[in-house]
Amino acid sequence: MFSKISEKIFGPKKEEKEEFKIPKLPKVECGEGEKKRLNQVLHQSDGNYALVLISELNLASVDFKDDKLYLAYFRIERCRLWILHKAEPKGTKAWEETVVNTQTYKTIMKWRDLCDAYLKTIESDENWNLYSKDDKISSWWREEEDAETCSFRVSGIVKSNILKVIPLLLETDLYPQWFPLMKKARELLSPSRYHKIIKTEMSMPYPLLVRECIIDGRGWDVMEHNRVLVSSRSIFHHPDIEIGPCPKDRVRVDIKLGGFSLVPIDEKQTYVTVMMNLNPHIPMLPTSIMNFFLRKVVNQIHYAMEKHSQMKTGSPYPKRMREKKSVYDYIERRYRQTRQQQIST
Repeated sequence: MFSKISEKIFGPKKEEKEEFKIPKLPKVECGEGEKKRLNQVLHQSDGNYALVLISELNLASVDFKDDKLYLAYFRIERCRLWILHKAEPKGTKAWEETVVNTQTYKTIMKWRDLCDAYLKTIESDENWNLYSKDDKISSWWREEEDAETCSFRVSGIVKSNILKVIPLLLETDLYPQWFPLMKKARELLSPSRYHKIIKTEMSMPYPLLVRECIIDGRGWDVMEHNRVLVSSRSIFHHPDIEIGPCPKDRVRVDIKLGGFSLVPIDEKQTYVTVMMNLNPHIPMLPTSIMNFFLRKVVNQIHYAMEKHSQMKTGSPYPKRMREKKSVYDYIERRYRQTRQQQIST
């Protein structure tokens, strides 16, 4: 009886949509096929473990330089599991001497640890406080032990193909076109296809000064596992560029951990998660400033991405994509190939 009266007043009860869950990366295993392959290579190398491991490490290095972090890491980890399975002292010694002590291994593991920390943060709601939730997005904030540091996270669906969302992140100098409150963005260095060092400036409410940040942003091609990751962190020195002191008319922000996760749902939708753990250098961060940042920046990102990824008349992105045709053609090939492989399996 009550439910019928309630329907007359409020209308029929809406069914809650099941939230999209970000698929976790698979656990690395060294299956029988991989063991057989490595054993064959070992046999061809006359039992020399070092030659096998150096060859695999070189392949991992190629993957890493091509921004395929997890392909590189998975290759190394399968070697480690294979060495454990073999349980031969000369294999363990070769692992320590030819892999663990190399700069390539240390670099891959450093970035893997950073991205794993990011993934752990966005895949769990533990310690997060829900700020707002609607049909499109959910946003959270989190208290940190360091009172000057704050964390924000927002997740939701952008109604665009991932191939139209990626340019928004890759064309870093165009961030002011869509990223809320972004005044300026300038590329300082581009070490690889998806690796950018950029300088950004964001407007702040009066009487706060403009916030500046020097960001080391890396895009990671994880398309074999249906996603693209972007890791972001502040840097204060770099061997190839001069990073001077912050000008007096602004304050330099420290992003400790941040980034984007793009997961294609289908050809018309992408699940986007954005997370930032940063020190904005605002002493005793007032609740009013936190609410301002959540309302004006965090909660607007998905709407801005959806609008600008439509690339309507006047958008600068189609021209930029034509100018970098080889890059965007490569991204599309990777996307189509990996999607086809996922459908086949």
